[in-house]
Amino acid sequence: MTQGKSVALLVNGDPCLYSDLIWFKKYFGDSDFEVIPFMRSFNAGATLFKGDLTQPRGFNGVIIHSPMGGVYEIPKLAKHKATMVFFMTGRLKAIVKELKKEYAGETKIALAYSIGYPTKQKTLKGTLDAILKDTESGPETDMFLIYLGNFLK
Repeated sequence: MTQGKSVALLVNGDPCLYSDLIWFKKYFGDSDFEVIPFMRSFNAGATLFKGDLTQPRGFNGVIIHSPMGGVYEIPKLAKHKATMVFFMTGRLKAIVKELKKEYAGETKIALAYSIGYPTKQKTLKGTLDAILKDTESGPETDMFLIYLGNFLK
């Protein structure tokens, strides 16, 4: 900054919801950086499933949650039966356990890994009953979002 140069920094995730930006903000004042709008990661991930997050019609809500402090409020949120999107913190097993308190085992769930990284991007669809078995062969990572709801086909 003292040399009058501009620097661009790309962060993983969604800078307004859950991203590396949280760490950089500790070192910069609000006037020292600009967040440039773009497609949000949860929207980009939803496009991979070619679905409308507000389907089926009736309750058009989407709950976006980052369980940084824990997963124990998930059953309260799940009571709404809305589409839910979780920014991951390496807690898939705990999230599934909490979701099953309100949702049936056949409820559709999907994971979108490395959204926006064409060579690493992938998805995995399943049900609450099967998703943990479907993921047990791979290492758990923070680089994915969880989608839950009837919009998944």
